[in-house]
Amino acid sequence: MTNLFEKIEKENNGMVEKDGRNYILTQVAYREDGHYEAMAVCKQDIPDEEGWVPGYRVTWEIREDYNPELQEEEDACNWDEAESVEEEGEYDLINMRNV
Repeated sequence: MTNLFEKIEKENNGMVEKDGRNYILTQVAYREDGHYEAMAVCKQDIPDEEGWVPGYRVTWEIREDYNPELQEEEDACNWDEAESVEEEGEYDLINMRNV
């Protein structure tokens, strides 16, 4: 099932490490209620026999000095340091979808 994680990595939405665990983003991060967030899966999780793993919501704090009128979104957050990672739902590695 490791190759299923590789399939998600090829989507190139990004990766983040938090508390010693490596998360692969399953979507592009988007702005929501004063922060950025995206769904992810954790490479350390072992898929069940049907290819399901827990889903995670990753959030990033927006930098205080970020000015969206003058700066690109890539400068909005410290993307290497997620504010939080919370388990939420499940992810189907075979069909590449959050539930």
